[in-house]
Amino acid sequence: MDVTNAAFIISLAALLLTLGGLVYIYGWKMAELNAVIRRLKEIDKALEHLPRMRVEHELIWDALLKRGAAEGLNKGLFTLNSPLKITPEARAMLSGLQPKLVALYHELGPDISEQQLGKEIERRYAPEIVKDVCVPNGINLMSCILIAIGVARGTDTLDTVLDHIDLILTRTSGEITL
Repeated sequence: MDVTNAAFIISLAALLLTLGGLVYIYGWKMAELNAVIRRLKEIDKALEHLPRMRVEHELIWDALLKRGAAEGLNKGLFTLNSPLKITPEARAMLSGLQPKLVALYHELGPDISEQQLGKEIERRYAPEIVKDVCVPNGINLMSCILIAIGVARGTDTLDTVLDHIDLILTRTSGEITL
């Protein structure tokens, strides 16, 4: 065998080894790529449920607001004059938090809905409201959130939050129920 043939065979062997290595790496990378694609499909499937979960969250929030409104009416925190009106006594319960609530409202801007404002108040101040207002006064968090919405906005009326949830109140045996 002459040198030219030997060099050709060595070059061919090196090329085949390189090609084999590339095929191995390609296969390994394809396995990784397939794993990523499978994970993306799982994420996509999970995301399909988000709109339904958002609706369920809104329904739960609305139910809690109704409960808070009924309790507040029963305990004299609100009057039902369409719109719901916050009593001066109820407003006084949150006087210690008023600066924070007003600052939050100004931070979020006057275009924020009562519904969204209530959610943000709950997210930021729920523990403080429960400790300083709800527990000492024996009322639930959602009654306090409704009062806090009015305090933050500087108004005694809740114009849209209860319209949004189609609040239907009836009086039975002296208590307000939904």
